[in-house]
Amino acid sequence: MKKLVATLLSIAMIATMVFWLPGAGLTAEAADTSIYHRAIKFSAKTNSTVIPRVSVSTPAVTAALYAGMTYEQNTDGFEVVLEVSDQPTTAATNAIVQYTAFANAYKIEANLKLDFKVCRDIFGNAVAELAKPVRIAVWLPKDYDPNRDYGAVILKTDGTCEIRGDLDFSPEMITFDTKYVSHIAIVSAPKGSFDAYKIADPASMEQLVFPVWNSAIVSTVPTTENINEWVKCGMISPWEEVRAEVGNFSWMAFQHWFPGEENVLGQTFEKAMKAAGGKEMVYIDPYLYSNGKILEQTAKPYILTFSVPKNLPAYGEYAVAVCNMDGTVSVYKDIDFNENTVSLYTNLFRKYAII
Repeated sequence: MKKLVATLLSIAMIATMVFWLPGAGLTAEAADTSIYHRAIKFSAKTNSTVIPRVSVSTPAVTAALYAGMTYEQNTDGFEVVLEVSDQPTTAATNAIVQYTAFANAYKIEANLKLDFKVCRDIFGNAVAELAKPVRIAVWLPKDYDPNRDYGAVILKTDGTCEIRGDLDFSPEMITFDTKYVSHIAIVSAPKGSFDAYKIADPASMEQLVFPVWNSAIVSTVPTTENINEWVKCGMISPWEEVRAEVGNFSWMAFQHWFPGEENVLGQTFEKAMKAAGGKEMVYIDPYLYSNGKILEQTAKPYILTFSVPKNLPAYGEYAVAVCNMDGTVSVYKDIDFNENTVSLYTNLFRKYAII
């Protein structure tokens, strides 16, 4: 599921760089001892006075992963819910959707707000954009005209709209694939108007399996402690190679660190995350001990591996931000193929953040 992208991004204005380093194809040893295969419930309902019914045909686990469900949420009984109502998100976004419809001479049949949530009971935040598209079916108003074509004008998170045509052959409903789930308008036009917009995305019907959380990283270097039950850490470079540089009496320790809103380094990490396209971070402080002394930098780079933190989405792309010796921050893309681990190749043992 994770895509490995070898793009080098240089963000000079904030002294942040994104690197691709050797190690692609790496597989970290781990013990899959936790259970994260709970059946996930998906429900879709309409509170609209215009639309009689709505459904999602994307498999429930796939939809949950696209919506950002975390390992923690999966084990805590969270489910996925889609609710549709008649109230548009805001006047501004409503105007964008209406303008797109009118500019294409479409008639608006229903103006709908979507709430796509990972939640438990009533608690959960709606997401406006999924990782990949899901397949949504909306039943048309009872007075629909069978002599017209129907489609959807969908608000995107960048403030523009996409248009989608009907993928099914049922006259009472329209089906479309989209990853934008905040505001849509069901529109009609003369026959054939939406033929060019019948875009099916294979990802919407992919049958994914919820990944198993990596509960134990097998570290080649002795590790005196792990952070806690949220993330596991270790060095997986050959012990002989590490020992040749740092000595026999060497070990590692990992802790959390919390930058605070006014912390300059924390702000630098925040800028680095945003420049790399990240959304969330978990802060980690690694310690490499050599004969009782803490090393912040080694002559050679080594491979460190972390489990994807339980409170981050179980589906996505990951990276590690590393504080350089001069106080700048570099972001290293994940170099392994495992869905549940994040690895980097580095000679710096200073403050990190998993993105």
